[in-house]
Amino acid sequence: MRVELPTVIATVGGVGTRFYPLTLDRPKPLLTMCGEAVLARLLESLAYQGCRDFILATKGSENSRRIKYFFKKGHGFSAARKLTPFASFRYQCNYEDKGSGDSVRYNMEYYDIKNDVLVVSGDNIVDVNVMDLIEFHRSKKSFLTVGLKGVKKDENISQFGVADVDENFKIRKFVEKPKPQEAPSDLINTSVYVFSEEIKEVFKKMDDKVKDIGHDVIPYLIENNYPVYGQLIGGYWADVGNPGTFLSTTQDILHGKTGRIRLDESERVGNNLWIDPSTFSRIRDKIGNEIHLEGPVKIGADCRLGRNVSIKSSYIGDNVIIEDGAKVNKSVVMDFVKAEVDSTLNGCIVGDYSIIGRGSRIDVDLPLEIIGGSSDHTPVIGGGVTISSHSVLGPKKRVAPLRDAHRILTTGRFQELGYDRDNVYFIEI
Repeated sequence: MRVELPTVIATVGGVGTRFYPLTLDRPKPLLTMCGEAVLARLLESLAYQGCRDFILATKGSENSRRIKYFFKKGHGFSAARKLTPFASFRYQCNYEDKGSGDSVRYNMEYYDIKNDVLVVSGDNIVDVNVMDLIEFHRSKKSFLTVGLKGVKKDENISQFGVADVDENFKIRKFVEKPKPQEAPSDLINTSVYVFSEEIKEVFKKMDDKVKDIGHDVIPYLIENNYPVYGQLIGGYWADVGNPGTFLSTTQDILHGKTGRIRLDESERVGNNLWIDPSTFSRIRDKIGNEIHLEGPVKIGADCRLGRNVSIKSSYIGDNVIIEDGAKVNKSVVMDFVKAEVDSTLNGCIVGDYSIIGRGSRIDVDLPLEIIGGSSDHTPVIGGGVTISSHSVLGPKKRVAPLRDAHRILTTGRFQELGYDRDNVYFIEI
């Protein structure tokens, strides 16, 4: 018997402050990850498995307008992936939800959903087996099933929800973001959930207590003896909530570690090389002598590469110019960037329409000058930034146009390092 696939609700209401300066001019779900928006990467895995009904639970004017303009009704998303039938995209109305649980409650009521709902977070890239998850959920007659993932002993567990389960994987205790010594197990919440239609009646009983799924909904269900189960997520899962995890997930896509989330095979031109035809026609005869590519490498459309350019394990966007002698390693270079002669990019992210000056070096492996602050060492160059010739920027440092300094620093999340005529330099606290 064919299992009915669920409606998918993607919670994408976050501002994306941790990604500054990359999210100053766009919502985090629309950041480019190997040529596709992060949110498209998340949803394509579900679409390839047959999911066709998507609700994007956006929040706030700018976030909602930009995401709806990008995906519209889903026709472009579907055509690009050759989906039959096309997927349908709907959106959360002008409702300021109080958290992920409240968002799910609102959309299930507003759209009168009468089937199971698969909820995923826009902060994650995940390749979960939908059929296995749904079949497990229904076999347990669960009100809520939580996707779980075991973590390594040395991994920081305090940033996740942690579940303690019995021998049947019924969740008997759930702690949101515990201290390491207080974690009841090593099973973390992946923010992948299946809700039964019956949850709508529970939401009514909870009333204004329906806020966050992890903080509020899961503990309420457990305390009131509703069936809540966990299932181990066997496929790929990554939290892409900051530049460092964004960069490492990009590396995973390049290296083929992300299951159904993969590069376009129509652009493969060799072993671990994916190059748009418009760029490949320019550089085909130079690869191996004037241009050195060490895969996996993905290069977008209409790019120009100079003599003695070296690119290793990196993503290069569209309309990028990389001049003579420049080196790019384990980095993301977004659209319209110009890397001038003898510049070096290593382990960093460079935003759209930026210029990396002649002989400059943006390098995560330089000695760490700043003690404390965030554990994310990824150097980040924001969109529209011009880096002066022979500049050196090491780990943790971020750069944005000077006009955005007030907006960045008033968040309280960042510390100013200094200014020049065009830019503000800062780190995450």
